[in-house]
Amino acid sequence: MSRGDFDVLAAAGPYRVQKDGRRRGIAHRRFADAEAAALHLVEANPGETFIITREVARVGRHQP
Repeated sequence: MSRGDFDVLAAAGPYRVQKDGRRRGIAHRRFADAEAAALHLVEANPGETFIITREVARVGRHQP
């Protein structure tokens, strides 16, 4: 599978590759790294879909 098979739009990261409904994946600093990981996962898991997300913010509760 080549990059030419997909439409991609890159913006500032970090990026995570994950399967729908699963927990967050490993953070990648560059879109190209996340894209390479996603292509590897798609090739290893035919018929599955993976998404690349861009982390905008993290919200959590501060525990003293």
